[in-house]
Amino acid sequence: MRKSFCVLILILSIFLLFSCGTGNTSDSARDTGTETASETKKTYGPALFYEVCSAEKALELSVGSNAVVFEERGCTSGQETWDAFIGSVDKKIPASVLCSFYYPGKFTDDGMNKCFFYLLEFDGNEFNLSIRESDSEEKATPATFGYLRHYTGDAPTPDALYSSYEYYVLTDDPNVTWEDIWRGMASSFSGDFISHSMVYKNYSGWKGN
Repeated sequence: MRKSFCVLILILSIFLLFSCGTGNTSDSARDTGTETASETKKTYGPALFYEVCSAEKALELSVGSNAVVFEERGCTSGQETWDAFIGSVDKKIPASVLCSFYYPGKFTDDGMNKCFFYLLEFDGNEFNLSIRESDSEEKATPATFGYLRHYTGDAPTPDALYSSYEYYVLTDDPNVTWEDIWRGMASSFSGDFISHSMVYKNYSGWKGN
């Protein structure tokens, strides 16, 4: 009788051990948020570049993922992310950063809000830039630049909406000035245009809404 009782206890112990082990595995997955982490990864940082969504959703996700967000008045979110990227560039350490440029309808040709993702990658020597509109499924073709130039200065006219600016611009000329680039854009001669891409903008003394 005692032997049968011991066998029964042993069987129950094994069953309970298996049940608890199974339960712990499931609870652990829930506690670590495996599914949530996977979903978050889809829209976090550089991965957000591939998300197809509306301009409004892109802006929301960009702010939530610490991407560097730019609106009319300049950088509105993610400044620390940008500073960390620049810190890596200064040390020649490969790094990447996602920038989101949001334009309300008053600045677009069709009057619709738009958001453009800029995925900027630094390999320790050159910069690769890919751009795509948030609601487009078209793949972006990367462009390569040799330099990331930093420009600061005062507003060009007294009636400007800001008192001073700060830009980071990709170029292939280490000595080109912002004035050179601006003149090239304003010129009616295509040969005056200087290949570049602005990837950061911020303003001090903003006077707009």
